[in-house]
Amino acid sequence: MKAVLTWIAVIVVATMPISAMAQKRETIPGTEQRVGGPAGWMVWAWKEGSRSGCSTYNRFTDGGEMSFTVEGDQLRIAWFHPRWRYPVGQTIPVTYWVDGLAPRVLNANVEAVDTGGTMLWNVLPDSPELFEQFRIGSVLHIRVQGGVSVNYALTSTNAALASLRICAQQYRGTGAPGSTAGAAPSSGDPQAGAVLPVLTADQRVDAVRLAANLLTKLPGFRLLNEEEQKKFAPSIAALKPAVVWQSDNIFGLLHIVPDATEADIQKIAVGTISGIMQACKGETTARVAPDVRSPAVRRVHITCLAPDALVASRTILMPFKGGVYYLMAAGVPKEEAAVTRAEELLRNALFEVVPQ
Repeated sequence: MKAVLTWIAVIVVATMPISAMAQKRETIPGTEQRVGGPAGWMVWAWKEGSRSGCSTYNRFTDGGEMSFTVEGDQLRIAWFHPRWRYPVGQTIPVTYWVDGLAPRVLNANVEAVDTGGTMLWNVLPDSPELFEQFRIGSVLHIRVQGGVSVNYALTSTNAALASLRICAQQYRGTGAPGSTAGAAPSSGDPQAGAVLPVLTADQRVDAVRLAANLLTKLPGFRLLNEEEQKKFAPSIAALKPAVVWQSDNIFGLLHIVPDATEADIQKIAVGTISGIMQACKGETTARVAPDVRSPAVRRVHITCLAPDALVASRTILMPFKGGVYYLMAAGVPKEEAAVTRAEELLRNALFEVVPQ
C-alpha cells in the first residue's frame, strides 16, 4: 500500500501546474506542453520577479535528468543525477560530444539539490552548429572529471528545441542570471518539494464541509486528521491536501484548484495522464470522459501496472464559482471494482451537493 500511496502522489502532482524543475519559479499558465510523446520533453515558460525565460526538460531511465533553458541571449544546459556528489560551489570540467563529433569542454557550475545529489550547469557557447547537433543528433555523451560517463539519448530533441525557440520568442527575458537554480533538474523524486495549490482558511473549511457532506454517501469512509495522514500516507500528507479519507484498502482526497475555470479542466486532465504515463514503467491505461450529466465535469481513469506501481485511480474534476473541485478515489488494481464504486458514489453525491 505504501508504494501505491507514493505513486498516487505522483499522479496528483502531475495534475497540477507544478514542475519538479521549477519549484523556485512560477510557471506561466497556459505555456506548458509535452512534445515527443508521453515520455517526451516538457516545455514551459516561467517568470521570477522581473525575469522570464523558457525551459525544456526530460528524465531518463537511469534516473538522470537534462534541461535546456533560454533566458535573454543565453542558452544554458544542466544535468542532474541523484547519485552525483560533487563539491558544491566549485567548477568542474565536463567533456561532451554528440555522436562521433569532436568533443567540447564546459566548465560546469556545481549546485546542491535540496533532496540530495548535485547539479551541473553552465551557459553553452553561442554556436548554431552546436545547436544543430543537439537538435538532430542521436546521443549526447558526457564525461565528468573523475571518470563518470553518461550517455543521453537525444530522442525528440528536434521537437523540444523547436518548441523552446518558439516559447523564447515571447518569454526569453532580458537578464543573465548567475545561477540556473529552479530551471534545472532538482530531484529524482517527481513530487519532491511540491505541494498542492495553497488554500485560504475559508477555502479549507469549505473543502472539509463538502467532504463531510459527500462522505455521508460512502459508508465506512472516515476523514483522516493531519497526524493520521502523516502516519497512513506521508507522501500524500506532504502535498497538503485539504481532505484525505480512508476505508479499508481504498483512500481518497479532495482539494480545490483556486481560480481555475471550466476552460482549465481539460488541461488539468491531460496533465494527469501525461504525468503518469511518463512515470509508469509498465502497462498504463488512461482515459478522460465528460460526465453524462454535465459536460463541464471530467472523469479521469488511470491504471498503472508496473513492478513498483500497481494502482487504479478515479478522479473527478468539477468547476464551481471559486475554482475546480478535485476529488480522487484510489487503491490497488484488485480493488478496482471498489474504487469505481466509490467514484460513482462520490459523483452522485457531488451532483446533489453542488448545483450545475
